Amino acid sequence: MQRVILLPLLVLLAGCGAGEAPRGSLPAGQDRPLLLLVTPGSVVDVDAVAHVSGKAAGADSTITLSPGSHGLAVAGRRVTGTFAGVGAVRVSVASRDSDGVLKTIQFNIVAPAPEPGRPVLPDRPFTYDDLQLDLPPSYRESRQSGAPYWDTTPETNPVSDAGATLGRVLFYDKRLSSTNTHSCGTCHQQKHGFAEPRSFSVGATGEPTRRNAMGLANVRYSLRDRFFADARVRTLESLALIPIQDHVEMANTLPNMVAKLQATDFYPPLFQAAFGSAQISADRVGMALAQFLRSLISYRAKADTAYPEGGDSRFPEATPGFTAQENEGLKLLIDGNCLHCHVDRVLTMVDPANTGLDVESVDPGQGDGTFRAASLRNIRHTAPYMHDGRFQSLREVIDHYDTGVKPAQSLSPLLRVRNGDAPRRLNLTERQKRALEAALDTFTDSAMLEDPKFSDPFH
Repeated sequence: MQRVILLPLLVLLAGCGAGEAPRGSLPAGQDRPLLLLVTPGSVVDVDAVAHVSGKAAGADSTITLSPGSHGLAVAGRRVTGTFAGVGAVRVSVASRDSDGVLKTIQFNIVAPAPEPGRPVLPDRPFTYDDLQLDLPPSYRESRQSGAPYWDTTPETNPVSDAGATLGRVLFYDKRLSSTNTHSCGTCHQQKHGFAEPRSFSVGATGEPTRRNAMGLANVRYSLRDRFFADARVRTLESLALIPIQDHVEMANTLPNMVAKLQATDFYPPLFQAAFGSAQISADRVGMALAQFLRSLISYRAKADTAYPEGGDSRFPEATPGFTAQENEGLKLLIDGNCLHCHVDRVLTMVDPANTGLDVESVDPGQGDGTFRAASLRNIRHTAPYMHDGRFQSLREVIDHYDTGVKPAQSLSPLLRVRNGDAPRRLNLTERQKRALEAALDTFTDSAMLEDPKFSDPFH
C-alpha cells in the first residue's frame, strides 16, 4: 500500500483569478500550510487541522474539500480515502480564534501526472530584444522614456533573446503546476490572443477561476504600473508568480517549482544563458516570464496604418487603405468614447472603470465594480468578454454599450449623459454596429497570433 509523501512546501493564498485572500485568512508568512504530494492510487489519511496548525484542533474547526475530491472525504478532522487519478484537491480548514474571528487556511493534496518532455528550440534563437526588432518609432520612444505608451520595462530586467527564450519555455511548461497538467499557456492561448475561449478557466483542482483570462497583447504598457483586472499588482515580475501559487489555478509552491526545474538537464543552460549563471530561483523565474510577457508586442495589425507617427494625435485617422465601413467604424469608436478608455495605439486602459455591467457588482474588482481591461488588440479572438466572460461575441459587447449600460453608482463619467447621471445611450443603427465590428477587426494582429517565437515549444 502506497503512503503519502509530506514535503515542507508553502502554499500562498493569492491568485490570478482568486483576487485578494479571503477575509479572516492568516497573514502571509504566518502558519502557512503545507503541500501534500501523493501518487495516484495512494491511500490518504491526514489530520487536516494538525496538518495546518501543528497542534490539536478546536472543536469548532470545519473542514471542506473542493468539489473534485478524487475519492477523498472528510471524516471528523481527517481527510481520508484513496486518491483517484491525477489532480489536486483543495482542503480548507476554518476555525475561530480566541476573539471569535473566523480564519481559514487552505492546502492542496496533489497526485501529479508524469512530468512533460523537453522543449524543442531553434538552433538560432528567435529575436525578442526590443532594440533588434523593427518596431514603430513611437514604440521605441516609449521603451526609452516611458511615454507615450508608458512602457513598464525596468532597467534591471530588459527583454533579451536568451531571457525571453527561457520565459517562453517556462510559460508553456506544465511543470509549473503541482499536477504537471497546467501551464500559463493553458489559459493564455496564442491563437486566442493569449486569452481562452471560456468564460472561466479551469484550474489544477478542476475548479473554475474567479475571473476571465485576460488577453496579453501589449501587457507591458501601463501608465499606473498596475496589472490584473483589479490592478492589484505593480510589476509583471510579481504577476508571473501569482498563478503558480494559487490554490485553484496551478496549486503549486515556489520551492516545489524550483526543485522540479532543478531536476531537469535543460533548464540550467537556459538560466545560464539568460542570467549569467545556472542558478534557478523563483525570482529568476518571475523575471524570465516577465521578459516573455513584455515580448508580446502587437504592432503589425491593419489598424497600425491608421495611426500617424509623430504629432499629438492619440486616435486613428481615416485612411485610404481602409474600407468605407472600417473608416466609419473608427470614427464611431472615437465618438462613442471607446478610444478615450482604450487609449493610444497600444489600446490599453489607464485606470480601471465601472462600465455599467450591473447596478451593483458582485465582484468589486479594484473597488465599486471597477476593472481594468486588456488591450483591444486581437479583440476578435479573445472572446468571451468582460471580467466574468458574460458576453460571447463582439455584437453583445456593442449592444451593451449601445443600450445596456446600467446606472451603477460608480459608473464611468465617459458612459454617462453629459452633465447628467443617467447612462449614455448611443442608439446605433444596424449599419453602425457592423461598422464598429469591422473597425475592431482591424485591431487583429495575425502576425502575432501566428509568430512561432510565441508558440508552445513543447509541441
